[in-house]
Amino acid sequence: MEQNTSYDEFKEFIGLLDKSIKTKDFQQLLNVISSVEKYEEIFLNNYQRRKKEGVYYTDKIISGFIVNEALLLFLNKNLNLN
Repeated sequence: MEQNTSYDEFKEFIGLLDKSIKTKDFQQLLNVISSVEKYEEIFLNNYQRRKKEGVYYTDKIISGFIVNEALLLFLNKNLNLN
């Protein structure tokens, strides 16, 4: 049951992120982005194959860098900030 709740929370997060980008609501976007770490933790706690695929062993600094770079690329592309 907890896994379904976590999935629903993650799905809500993605929906808010998508809506903020589409409506160019930058204040909401900042609020959503500030909660990325919370959702990353939910994902890592519920991802069943993390050891097999190496997610569990990725250093927090490295994974944070990757997530930040991916978000920046995504936002620049979708908000035309280049």
